Amino acid sequence: MKKIKTLSRALVSGLLFVLLLSPLNVSAYAGEVKSPAPAHNEIYPLNIFISTPSNRSLSGDFFTTSLTRIISPNGIIGKYIFNPDGQHHHWFVDASFLDDVSALAKGTQLVSGEKIPANNDAKNFLLHLPTVIGNDPIQALAYGNPSGYWVRRLIPHEQNYLLDMGNNALTPYFSGNFTPVTDYLNDHYYTLPSKTVTTLLQTQKSIESISSYLGQDELAFLTLHLTSPLYVDLSKSTRNIYTNDESNAVEELLNRVSLSPGKFTLTSSQEKVPVTISNTFPHSINLRIEIATLNSRVTIPSRIEVMVPGKSKEQISIPIKVLTSGSSAMQLSIFDKNGIVFGQSVTYPLTLSVLSPVATWITTIATVLLMAALIIRSVRKRRKNPVEKSHE
Repeated sequence: MKKIKTLSRALVSGLLFVLLLSPLNVSAYAGEVKSPAPAHNEIYPLNIFISTPSNRSLSGDFFTTSLTRIISPNGIIGKYIFNPDGQHHHWFVDASFLDDVSALAKGTQLVSGEKIPANNDAKNFLLHLPTVIGNDPIQALAYGNPSGYWVRRLIPHEQNYLLDMGNNALTPYFSGNFTPVTDYLNDHYYTLPSKTVTTLLQTQKSIESISSYLGQDELAFLTLHLTSPLYVDLSKSTRNIYTNDESNAVEELLNRVSLSPGKFTLTSSQEKVPVTISNTFPHSINLRIEIATLNSRVTIPSRIEVMVPGKSKEQISIPIKVLTSGSSAMQLSIFDKNGIVFGQSVTYPLTLSVLSPVATWITTIATVLLMAALIIRSVRKRRKNPVEKSHE
């Protein structure tokens, strides 16, 4: 399954690489696409948008290396910084894009696991950006530059947060010398697939339900990048990539609490079997372990509660009473206090090599009777021997 998932991610990454560089997506943030040319031969648009669809998944890893080309000296955004035309412009800047460039400058990795070394173009892009813009007006954008219409429609409680973070996250790059964003740049209606809507709402609900277990930085990242499918002018294929990423992210988050596999052989009528629970969240979780049995050969408590500290493992002992020999199994499922289901249910096979109380009683009586018979026979032989000797 891991190989299949890795292959799937690699294919997704390849598709996103092409889509991010397609004219349809580029036109949304860089004006009309032109072939790279010397700065003195090309006059750039009056309004320059430093923004692209999100380059990172909800895990924080990059989908592709396409951003390295976008910000290169001949890239569709990099050319504005490395080959300026000497004219005044109005700059519209998305802090999410600069955060992606910053991550690329430090070195990161792809969703496939491939490492990306620290990128010099990214470092120089961030270094020269304030100098090239100079005193030109800078307008901050809502973080991630999503559709205002769909943000208000789907996650209205986050609309102000995205605006605030569009300003706050931009401050380190320009020392506050910009016009703060007060509304969304794009507010018009466009059709969203029902799958995108359903997945986004479910993802938001899941993140909110486990928010107390997450670190502050990770929670902020997830909340800010939840709107990736709402970027304006995405193609259907690109939007599906973001939607599928959100589904995978929820699964990975919930799998941070898991049960160890195992199987047990029981040789006595009452035993306790050990099961290990892992919690890779940074904070502790109060869990409820629900237990179901395969058949009536054993009796097991239906519920066990346990607190597992953050980034640790906890072993619980499950008492089992064996009623008869044979085979059975128990299935364990993990819930938190709010009923959120974590990880996958795990089934533990049970081999029961124990005699029932009735069988034990019968065996004991039979053993006693056998021993009594042997003693009686031995006594009779001893009594008979003297008689036989007297006749001789």
